[in-house]
Amino acid sequence: MSPGLFIYRRLNSGRLPLMRKPSLFMVSMMMILSMLRSSGQEVSLHASFSRDTILIGDQVEFQFKLQQPAGLSLSVPEFKDSLPGGVEILKTLGIDTIPVDGNRLEITRRYLVTSFDTTEVTVPPLEVAYDKDSLHVRLATSPVALYVKPMPVDTAKTIADIKAPYKAPLTLAEVLPFLIGLLILLAIAWAVYRYLFNRKKPEETKPVKQKPREPAHVIALRGLNKLRDEKLWQKGELKVFYTRLSDILRTYLDHRYEVMAMEMTTSESLNALKSKGFNDKRLFETLRDILRTADLVKFAKYKPLPDKNESVLLDAVVFVNGTREAWNKEASDETGKPEGTEKPETALAEPELKGEEGTDHE
Repeated sequence: MSPGLFIYRRLNSGRLPLMRKPSLFMVSMMMILSMLRSSGQEVSLHASFSRDTILIGDQVEFQFKLQQPAGLSLSVPEFKDSLPGGVEILKTLGIDTIPVDGNRLEITRRYLVTSFDTTEVTVPPLEVAYDKDSLHVRLATSPVALYVKPMPVDTAKTIADIKAPYKAPLTLAEVLPFLIGLLILLAIAWAVYRYLFNRKKPEETKPVKQKPREPAHVIALRGLNKLRDEKLWQKGELKVFYTRLSDILRTYLDHRYEVMAMEMTTSESLNALKSKGFNDKRLFETLRDILRTADLVKFAKYKPLPDKNESVLLDAVVFVNGTREAWNKEASDETGKPEGTEKPETALAEPELKGEEGTDHE
């Protein structure tokens, strides 16, 4: 029986002599109490822990259960880091919704919680609110207690030292990346080794036997005889004649004594010849006279007499024959160089003044 209905019946039964007729206020109160009772039957709340006693730091589940009609909008408290009363939330386990009694729902909010206070922890009443027939209704759960006990200590035993950290054994998943990396490094090192030390060596080239070189004096005498036969100075081409004569002698110095006279002045060529150990004064003066006369004709437009033109050609033949190598064809075939290149041959007699090839006398 609702409280409002009980009061109304007592008034009509006459057992309350001081109030013969119910007043408007009393009727209103009874109606309000009846509505609250019916609303309380529509929504029910319940809060609880899965255990009421835990050790300090232990974990326990907290449930906040709500039954309501489907479609009713309620204002429900939300918890993130902790519950009221100092209980720490470790994790939100989720919300379970189950239909019951046809048009009603049971909604359970679950949390994994713990506490580090060794005392009795009490979660105060948790309230929900909703609107019903122009009334604002508020409902609350009963307080929930959680007993947190400290770790048991055996006082009969002596105080022990702190245990060393626990060493977890290595697993294959932890070691495998290092093994793969080591194998890759070894493969790279092996590839570098094969490339550097086992690569194909180039085949050794066998020395090619050089074709015997003509002796320097043979080349020079051939050039001098050709110059004589062209009769350039007789045709008035003095500059061409002396240029050709100078080039033949400079090329001979290059082949015979390795003096690069073609790239030197006359003075530089003569000094280089002395540095090679040339010590025949007569032949040295002959060469110097020929080269200086050629320079005067080429650069100073000097015009020598016909006898001078003939004598310089013969002097060139004398110089070449007086300094030529003692050439042996067989020795040249074996070494690629003319035999007897160590010392100049300067003791040969002068040829006849005709300047013919092969007229020298030993």
